[in-house]
Amino acid sequence: MPVLVYLALWTLVVYSLAAAGCRGERPAMPLLGVAVRPAAAAGPVAAAGSQVATASQPAKASRVGAGPQAADPQLAAGSGGAEVLVESSRFALPPSAAGNRFDSGWARRELQGREALVPESGSGRLLSVNLGEEVPRTLTLDLSREGLPEGGRLSVRVGDREVAQAILRAAALPLALRLPDDLPVGLVPLDLVFGPPSEASKGGVGPAAGLEGKAGAGAPQGQALGAGPPARRGLPAVPAVFGASLSPALPAGGARVEGADVVMGGNCLVYLHCRLAGMEALEGTFVPPADARAGQRFELSVERLDGTPIRRFGWRPSFWNRLRGARRFQLPLRGTRGPVRVRLIARAGDAGGPPARWQALGLVDVTGEILTPGQGQ
Repeated sequence: MPVLVYLALWTLVVYSLAAAGCRGERPAMPLLGVAVRPAAAAGPVAAAGSQVATASQPAKASRVGAGPQAADPQLAAGSGGAEVLVESSRFALPPSAAGNRFDSGWARRELQGREALVPESGSGRLLSVNLGEEVPRTLTLDLSREGLPEGGRLSVRVGDREVAQAILRAAALPLALRLPDDLPVGLVPLDLVFGPPSEASKGGVGPAAGLEGKAGAGAPQGQALGAGPPARRGLPAVPAVFGASLSPALPAGGARVEGADVVMGGNCLVYLHCRLAGMEALEGTFVPPADARAGQRFELSVERLDGTPIRRFGWRPSFWNRLRGARRFQLPLRGTRGPVRVRLIARAGDAGGPPARWQALGLVDVTGEILTPGQGQ
């Protein structure tokens, strides 16, 4: 009998140790394994050894594509690729796949000997890269005076939130709109929604330039008059746009993929896409810059495709972090299923800084292991 009790106790101990992860390391499935696929930027990406992506020349076409998938269907096709984004003060014209660009809802027109874009259904989308510096930014629209619907309304929206509004006046061109400092981090869609003149604006009352936005309902959609497509009954006129800019913008950094590692420096963002089965953890090692500068920041976050955060890991050049050196982390994702993205951000301000390395990023099966909710953070 004592022998049976002894064996039972040892069986219980062995099982408990295995469940706690003491049966040895499990192999991780790398998130990367192919070369980086950078999104085209407005200019060269200034990082040593990184691949350079430039804005492609616009081609003659009547309609602009409907987003990054239309421009490059393989950009976010699976877990094997990386998408590199940087801030820019200029929005690239179609058909560029730059992170900062005119996206969907625009039609090309020749106007005054120049190529112009018209929001053919009354609204058009811009895409902007925001690395989260939390400073107010100014969106400037170069609108054509010809065909400008005097007194018309413009609402700038991010999802269901109105972030800026303005009344269209020829005397206030180019039109500048102040955007708030709490825009989402990452690739931000800015929807420009045009509406008819209000009764107050018809009487000459109202603002003549951009205002900081307040929450409200979107304006009715419309169709262009003059420079745009023929008007349809009941729909307001919309202006033609020659270009757009956003300031201030951080100097462009860069990133490159080396096997299962991501090396990034300066100011840039990298998206990695993968699909979870509900029993994984994301693990890897962060190797900080050899001589990090004050103000440099690095962040990894796992988020759903709508931007909802799941797990996060961050690094700043504090005394303790410098002393610790490279840090291995494991972020439990158990219970999360479906497509997610891993967002890597490097921020160094205007001064820039040396690169860091996210080493051996991969997913490991943690079925049966005991993980604390904040492990690795």
